[in-house]
Amino acid sequence: MVARSIDGVDLVKSRAFVPGTDGLIVVKSKEDEKSIVSGLSELKDDMGRKICRIYTRDQVFEGDKLDSAPELLIVPREDVNIRTDPFSHAIVSTSGGFPKANHGPEGIFFASGPSIRKSESLDICLEDVAPTSLSLMGIKPSNLMDGHIIQEIMLEPNSSDSLLQANVGISNRVYAFSAEDQKLVMDNLRRLGYT
Repeated sequence: MVARSIDGVDLVKSRAFVPGTDGLIVVKSKEDEKSIVSGLSELKDDMGRKICRIYTRDQVFEGDKLDSAPELLIVPREDVNIRTDPFSHAIVSTSGGFPKANHGPEGIFFASGPSIRKSESLDICLEDVAPTSLSLMGIKPSNLMDGHIIQEIMLEPNSSDSLLQANVGISNRVYAFSAEDQKLVMDNLRRLGYT
């Protein structure tokens, strides 16, 4: 019987694999990466339209953890669902009826309340939500946070001086795992291709 999950993939012998359902591809070599980008970029539907765009990690991600990001990201056309199950007979579906909560490149941000002014579209990113939320609660976001406070949505933008400094530090708590728990965690990380 064939396993219908990532457990059924030989991660050591595989040259590339998809660890989940989010369009990320882990590739083992630059030559394979070029071949995958070329092949997937040329995939077309029955009407000759390209079904997806492929991005390298340098085009999508940034920061000091860039080397930990997957090498490739598949972004399907809006009316296309790419199945990432390696055991599925059909790779592409345009039938609609896609799984609920599929990811999309754009999101929606709503803010409402007595401190919020009416505004139109804004150029913000996901990382801006946490610092903005903290600011609205009167707390100064840490300088270590990504993103910025979205001052454009506030009736009275908060000055940095008016915000409380949150006393946030690294916890001194030590987490101890039993040998059995540690083995389970390491086995799962290995299975997912992280070690």
